[in-house]
Amino acid sequence: MKRHKSASKYTIVVGIDRSDKELEVAVRAPEGSCEGETVSTRPEALEAWWNGLRKAYPGGLIAVGFEQPARALLAFFEFKENVDVYALNPSSIGGYRQSLKVSRAHTDATDAACIAGFLSLHHAELRVHQPAGPPVAALLRLPAKVGEQSHDPDQPAAGDPEGLLSRRPGPV
Repeated sequence: MKRHKSASKYTIVVGIDRSDKELEVAVRAPEGSCEGETVSTRPEALEAWWNGLRKAYPGGLIAVGFEQPARALLAFFEFKENVDVYALNPSSIGGYRQSLKVSRAHTDATDAACIAGFLSLHHAELRVHQPAGPPVAALLRLPAKVGEQSHDPDQPAAGDPEGLLSRRPGPV
């Protein structure tokens, strides 16, 4: 397989493809090599994965991309340091994947690698997600659909183990 080099400001580029119980993660190094792994969506597992990644690449700027909608991932990365988050349009990734191979066959792992490759090559043309702060992060935790359970405000949200996003402001 041909590897593309990309002049990048990022130490590594991470592509994430998500499902209900796990994430497929592809970590792409600047020289083009790509390593994949599966990570549970449980908050403690996601936090452990992120801490391990930060230890492996201390201080470097990391690009993370995933398809939208992914409110829990946006909330998880909201207050992380040295990371640029790219919330990507699924049809853009689908079109990119289809341009690389004729077959429509794909897996979560190949999708994660595709996201990492797309982001590695095209990050300069894409918009970095801008954190909106605690009030908007609280809105991200609201149910997506009518009748869906909202997050218990007395328990830390996924990606918020310290409960920072769950704290309500005092009287105004």
